[in-house]
Amino acid sequence: MEIELIKKIPLFSGLSQHEIKGLLESSEKRKSPRGAIILHRSDKGRVIYLILKGKVKVILSGKEGKEIILNTLEAGNYFGEMSLFDRMPRSATVVTMEESEFLIISPEAITDQIKENPLIALKLL
Repeated sequence: MEIELIKKIPLFSGLSQHEIKGLLESSEKRKSPRGAIILHRSDKGRVIYLILKGKVKVILSGKEGKEIILNTLEAGNYFGEMSLFDRMPRSATVVTMEESEFLIISPEAITDQIKENPLIALKLL
């Protein structure tokens, strides 16, 4: 199941099943309870979050602290991919709406796979 979910991320769509398995081995799984803040707006970002289970909301704080929901994401969706390479601050806050589980893919996990098979770098381009 996780292999199919990773292949849906455009960045990884050109990777083989074997290459994705290697990426999975270098990635981390994390569970979070309902109401947990996964990332804050303006945090420095470096990882992609793939939602394996659960649901999150992508929010901004409006005037007087009012919450503005930009999007909701469920299992199979991902977020954080832009900051993997540009390392710019996060543009929104992400909060779990229910108990959730994530696969966290770091630049180091990608680098590990490129070191093992340099042709992966071409596929990622």
